[in-house]
Amino acid sequence: MIAASTCDAAADNPNGMVVADGIGGAASGDVASQLAVRTMFELMGRATSVVMRITDMDFQQVHERVDAYISEIQKILRSYAQQNPGLAGMGTTWTSAHVFATDTIIVHVGDSRAYLYSDSKLQLITRDQTLGQDMADAGLPARTAKGFRNVLTNSLGGGADEVQARIYQIKIGPCDRLLLCTDGLSDMVTDAQIVDVLNVAPTAHAACDQLVERALDAGGKDNITVVLCDVLATV
Repeated sequence: MIAASTCDAAADNPNGMVVADGIGGAASGDVASQLAVRTMFELMGRATSVVMRITDMDFQQVHERVDAYISEIQKILRSYAQQNPGLAGMGTTWTSAHVFATDTIIVHVGDSRAYLYSDSKLQLITRDQTLGQDMADAGLPARTAKGFRNVLTNSLGGGADEVQARIYQIKIGPCDRLLLCTDGLSDMVTDAQIVDVLNVAPTAHAACDQLVERALDAGGKDNITVVLCDVLATV
């Protein structure tokens, strides 16, 4: 999947983007990711104003609202799997970005990543919620941790009763680029290679195309989903 957009990041004109990478087999993963995205949009549609009235909330209130939405998605995914035994074990990662004026809220579950590209530098915003990342953080050798980099410790669906999302708040500015991707990109393309593409690709769509091509050229071992937003202005 490739998605690209430009956005005027005004407070009264928010922009949203999401990557949900299904797990549990092709059919199960597709159902889980689609159901998670559909449920989130339905929940947001019931809010009394645009995107959970996020502009009127402090960070703690945003955190509480997101936690409530994630909990509801988890309940729906688990209930769906229980009613459809063939989908047992289905799950999905979740990484979304809500862009407002100079602020962006990142919601993260699993190992689909969010990056900020600013002033020709690439910053990884999220931390992979995997056993391999936990092992690396604990100081185990990189070669040992690498073998567990795709073992998720947190995901929507699956066997957990509750899921907690990690929420990040970051600043953005004109000409910044916000990148969301699955591990199909981040496992195959280095940060330096991503920077090479973002440095020269003239449009968001061209950048997405080139990043997917690089991942395919490197072996393309998994689903490659890339979503990129070019920030045009902030007000």
